[in-house]
Amino acid sequence: MNQPKHKPNRRTGVPNHEPRWAQRLLRWFHPENTLEEVEGDLYELYAYWYERSGQTQATVRYVLNVLSVLPPFVCRRKPRHEQAKTTLFPTPRHATKLFENRLSKFEKSKAVLLH
Repeated sequence: MNQPKHKPNRRTGVPNHEPRWAQRLLRWFHPENTLEEVEGDLYELYAYWYERSGQTQATVRYVLNVLSVLPPFVCRRKPRHEQAKTTLFPTPRHATKLFENRLSKFEKSKAVLLH
């Protein structure tokens, strides 16, 4: 009745117990376009490390590699519909506010010069 906590992978025979929090971190912050390849490579590396060095070393290496493949200055990926909303040019409302602000500053500076 003593069953292993984690079932071994059929292909490699290695138990499937990479740190879940590290997997979530990778899925949360890594760019979508390369996520599948990176996850697969890390999984294969974990199996290799597990066979050579044991669970502890494999887990440590897995976590360090997850952290190393995260892009610098990571921030949560925006959903696709939000990415489409961002533009390089200001919206008409923003442009109007910007113009009013600059005009106000110009008028204040002109008043100081004439006074």
